[in-house]
Amino acid sequence: MIMEHLEQLKVEELASLLGLDSSALTELAQKAPRLYREKKLAKKSGAVRIIEAPHDVLKKTQRLLLNKVLVGLPVDRMLHGGKGSSTIKAVSPHVRKAVVMTLDIRDFFPSVTSRMVRTMLRKRGASEDVARLLTRIVTRKHHLPQGAPTSPCIARLVLHPVAGHVRRALQSVGTAASASIYVDDVTVSGPPGIDRLRNTIVNIIERHGFRVHPDKVKIMPTEEEQESLGIRLNNGIEPTPAFLTKLDETELALGSAHPRVRGMHGYARSLRRAQSVLSKEGG
Repeated sequence: MIMEHLEQLKVEELASLLGLDSSALTELAQKAPRLYREKKLAKKSGAVRIIEAPHDVLKKTQRLLLNKVLVGLPVDRMLHGGKGSSTIKAVSPHVRKAVVMTLDIRDFFPSVTSRMVRTMLRKRGASEDVARLLTRIVTRKHHLPQGAPTSPCIARLVLHPVAGHVRRALQSVGTAASASIYVDDVTVSGPPGIDRLRNTIVNIIERHGFRVHPDKVKIMPTEEEQESLGIRLNNGIEPTPAFLTKLDETELALGSAHPRVRGMHGYARSLRRAQSVLSKEGG
């Protein structure tokens, strides 16, 4: 059974869905913040990204929670990154647009606080007890842990009202305007002048408790290279020149039979297939 709403969900029913009894679920929720391993990864910028990987017992419960409860909760179609989604689907609305604008939500998962999660669950109809238990299971140190299987879905649910406000802001531009959010990457496109909505969209995002990275806002008119999520958009869905250069360099260094090279060629083929489908649909 997959839940489609949280109204009337009792602690006992939630525990059963997760393969536990109520006391075991309560005990796990109390212990959950301590059941993680931390790993530090260096970013290209020189900053450090902390991966918080749950221990197996917690990870198993989080996966059950994801598959039996969270994935059934509706989210705005502007939000991508879940099951059946892809970067290709996220960028498809932005092909051959006069202007493409991209923004980056700074420190995304750490910015989703326990309070945001609990508030979202309550607004979705969860009782206070259920919301408190779920929040304990999916957060650590008062934020979403990057590394937990539930974090991307929870983040989309928290972003749901952001998408609604962005959609209403785009209505002033008309039907030619589009927006998509893939994890922490926001892409907006439309006719000339849509970049005038930059401050409006930034304010919407920041009003909901997030921060936009000021150095990662890009406005790309059609006469410039337009790309989002590593995909070139000017003439359709295409690999970026940087990717093709990297592919050539990697193939020269490793040979065409190397798994990494084959994977890169496979990715390029997937973009060409997507563009073929888009062309048949008139895109």
